[in-house]
Amino acid sequence: MKFKKYALIVFVSHFSVMSYGQTKKETLNWLKENLKKYVVTADQYSNVSAVKVDECFIIIGYTNENGLEFETALHTKGLSVYKDGFTQTGPALALVNKENKYFDPDEKTVYVREAEPGFLKKVQKYINHLASFCSKN
Repeated sequence: MKFKKYALIVFVSHFSVMSYGQTKKETLNWLKENLKKYVVTADQYSNVSAVKVDECFIIIGYTNENGLEFETALHTKGLSVYKDGFTQTGPALALVNKENKYFDPDEKTVYVREAEPGFLKKVQKYINHLASFCSKN
């Protein structure tokens, strides 16, 4: 009888820990790691790196063929991921040339490669989770 109670307690506690979910820190780390690996840009850009990920923004830096540095700022709220890039239904997506402060909210230069089946859905899930921590508009 004691064994059954013990087994039941272990079983229930195991699933309660597993259902707890991912922490903000784990989500941030996963996105940073995977965006550095799987974000690509339009042909004229290179040297992609996810330079900043927090609960409100994903900022991806890269360089064009002339050596100009750019950053694309993506607000996590209203951000949708698909195989041809990101779409923004919340605050605007922004492309900034760091030297000249060039701004083009309609420029689509950042894309996410499908690393494995279901990867883009997983990226979307993590972005949505992160956005839930953002208190900014």
